[in-house]
Amino acid sequence: MKPAQVVTLGLGLIASMQVKAETLSLGSPFPKLILEGKNGGKLDGSSWSTAELPGKAWSLFYVDPDEKDLNKDAQEALKAKKIPVEKLRSLAIINMAATVIPNFLISGRIEKSQKEYPNTVYVKDLNKVGVKTWGLADDSSNVVIIGPDGQVKYFFKGKLPPDEIQKMIEAVEKTVAEML
Repeated sequence: MKPAQVVTLGLGLIASMQVKAETLSLGSPFPKLILEGKNGGKLDGSSWSTAELPGKAWSLFYVDPDEKDLNKDAQEALKAKKIPVEKLRSLAIINMAATVIPNFLISGRIEKSQKEYPNTVYVKDLNKVGVKTWGLADDSSNVVIIGPDGQVKYFFKGKLPPDEIQKMIEAVEKTVAEML
């Protein structure tokens, strides 16, 4: 095999891996995932699974602890809508492996946040399982809106600009309205 063929073959493999990791698409089922044991789970140490999602609409923020405020504007815009918790649940998955901050410090911050936002489900991802399974941005903030049917209604990787915050809110409002 000639060097140019090896490079082409290598680039082809990289491209196919990237396509495979890109598993979120609008209107598609939210890919299954379980976080338990060495991979993470809920704050109390119990496992967490996407099997808990259907039946309610969810706003999911998957966040690197170093980027926890990156989408604060989006969180505040969503909070300002005052959508009842019976209609829209909140899920925060913390990408613990995306930082050099020790896990015990991050856990303390998460426990404090849990007290401040008792209706939010907090989950720890210790090994970037969400990044690998869902094709999310690593070392960043990701937002996903999931309908009660388990379908992806909206997603965005990185900092949401104002027009994307509006799109997220519209997706939430449409999803909640469809539940009536």
